Amino acid sequence: MTTFDSVVKKMAHLSKFLARKDPKDRLLKSCFSGPITQHLQQKEIKAFQVKLNTSRRGSIAVCVSELLKVEAALRYAWDSEKYGSSRPGDAAAQHGSSVDLSIVNDAISDPDFWGNLHMLESLARVIQGCLTWIEGCPCHWELWDIKDLEFPKDVQAVWRACPVRGCRAPEIAEGALKRLLLDLSNKRASELLTTLPRELSPESRALLLQEFERARSHLVFIVNLRLDHLRKPPWCVFGCAHPSANVRKRFLRTCLQIPADTPLVAELQERSMREQVLQFLDDEADLDALPLLAKFLGRLYFCPVAERAVEGDHAQVHKKIALARNHTAAYVSLARRMRSIRDAIAADPNMLDTLAGYHDQVHSGPRALQALGLAHHPSAAYIKHYRDPMQLKIIYHCDPATMFQPALKIVSPDPPTQPPHAKALLPPPDEGQSQDPQASQRPEMLPLRRIIGKKAGPALMPPAADSTDQVAAAAETLQLERPTACEPDSVLRHYILQAMSVMLEENTGAVDSAYSVPFAEEALRSLGFVSLVNSEKDESRERSLDLNRMAMRGHVFLQLVRKALGRVVLPEATGLNQHDWAVNFLEVQGVHEITDASYEVNVGSSPICLTSLEQNLTPVVLSLEALPLESLLGLRLWKQRPRLHYKFVAPDMNADDAKLYASTACESLLPDLLAGGPFSLQGQDSMYRDKSKLLGLLLSQGFVLKTNMEVGP
Repeated sequence: MTTFDSVVKKMAHLSKFLARKDPKDRLLKSCFSGPITQHLQQKEIKAFQVKLNTSRRGSIAVCVSELLKVEAALRYAWDSEKYGSSRPGDAAAQHGSSVDLSIVNDAISDPDFWGNLHMLESLARVIQGCLTWIEGCPCHWELWDIKDLEFPKDVQAVWRACPVRGCRAPEIAEGALKRLLLDLSNKRASELLTTLPRELSPESRALLLQEFERARSHLVFIVNLRLDHLRKPPWCVFGCAHPSANVRKRFLRTCLQIPADTPLVAELQERSMREQVLQFLDDEADLDALPLLAKFLGRLYFCPVAERAVEGDHAQVHKKIALARNHTAAYVSLARRMRSIRDAIAADPNMLDTLAGYHDQVHSGPRALQALGLAHHPSAAYIKHYRDPMQLKIIYHCDPATMFQPALKIVSPDPPTQPPHAKALLPPPDEGQSQDPQASQRPEMLPLRRIIGKKAGPALMPPAADSTDQVAAAAETLQLERPTACEPDSVLRHYILQAMSVMLEENTGAVDSAYSVPFAEEALRSLGFVSLVNSEKDESRERSLDLNRMAMRGHVFLQLVRKALGRVVLPEATGLNQHDWAVNFLEVQGVHEITDASYEVNVGSSPICLTSLEQNLTPVVLSLEALPLESLLGLRLWKQRPRLHYKFVAPDMNADDAKLYASTACESLLPDLLAGGPFSLQGQDSMYRDKSKLLGLLLSQGFVLKTNMEVGP
């Protein structure tokens, strides 16, 4: 997203403009003093106090959400002439050197700016939903999403103190986070199209949806890559504590068969423990009658995976200390808890005796370490004198859940040259679990990108006999003759890979570039085989990858999701290097010739789903070093023209309705209906008759509502 910096710059000026008292009062007096505008969300504008920190992604997300609350009022009532226009050189001098009124005016009046905010908010809500799930608990996290109910603060405080908050290791090992991410991103993708400003051009609308698709692909890839180790030994042992009995038994069966080369797995496979596990798997006894197994599963269930709760307290303490250099962590900690201490003393005055006893135990740093059991903390070796500040750091930075105990050491051998069969690593799926991701991951309205490719030269013109076959002619222009006299292949490959690295670093296009690369027929068939690795059922074979929509005469189109995968820090060695790409394969939906010198290929912006049990919507790692020299020489970079293609499919359509829904009038009408706000069909519209028929058909089927002579979705 090359416009990110400019969008953040406009956000910074606009947030400062709305947060400061003088410009805010002037705005309300000049632009919100009319009979209509004085009732427009003045409460939200008066309460706007967001301070944007451009270096913090969380601060940007909060600012985006708060700005969108006042979007309608600002865009309706803002008038630069009423507010008081000034020359560009004097704009910054009116409200301080940090606010430029010209930038504020451009931000408020630019629909692309608000469209970018809607797109960023959709991404922020996806990430926030995942964080809420991770930091929540299986007991109460769903209650936080109930917007219509207001629970008492004391009830919410009990939820926050739930002992299993942030203990999501069993669910993550089972893949719940991956499914949640896909569900949230699919939901926000459909909502984004209906929340974008109506004034956006079709190109801008398609570009924003494409940016959202890119961000979603990147999130899915990173989550899958970083959590992939949890589904394999020895980390899959955490799945044994899953709340679902079926999932728990599935992981227990798997962990009984893997090598016992880690402490947890060895403890699980110990003789007495194994006997209880087998009794549990055979339904001969419940967990209440199996104390060893119950205690072991309890340890796994309470394994914390979120640290923001601890780091958040540290950040607040650091902030208060930074504002008052003479204050220490002990003073700030006491100030934060003074109110609760006062309430406790008021309720029970005898508590003063208890506090006095505690003070006698911790009135100095060494005695506090001894009383808290931290005298042997590893950092205690750095204490040099009686008042060393290291003592306070140990006391106030020690995680109460893990204290100073060393983390579990899991030694993983070097990755084998040939990965083991997937069946040996993955437990079988649950009975009744749906394996078809197409219904939720293939939306009917997908943004298309028009990719333009230039011919290499007259020598590569397709033969005249093949001029009628545009696909064959376009594929012919992508062929490149191999040099007859050159250095050895290894030297040529080395320089090609270097050139690709430079090309990626210098890529400053509006969106991530699309590439085409020739794939051998065997390589294409191997991608289709991915869907058959973990299942031998006939329905899985029917859902296997359609190679006809995957490639254009052996050339596949792909989009870069992440480069230099070797830099990603992972808990185990994966063998990824700097020349490995994470790519999405794009569906080829049409090819036609524009002129004698160029061809146009329509590809879908949503990635092709590799319908595998473990690879749904996951980007593929493409190793450039593994490609043959002919494929590297045939790699092409394409120009792009993003546009939207609308398609409407209704259940139980007859032939006449299907023909009407496939008409040009329907494709022209759908963007107006999906845009925010109501829609009114004008009589001077060139397709008025067809659109009227469509609106009547949609109205009869309940897809639109008619109110006050206006039709809206």
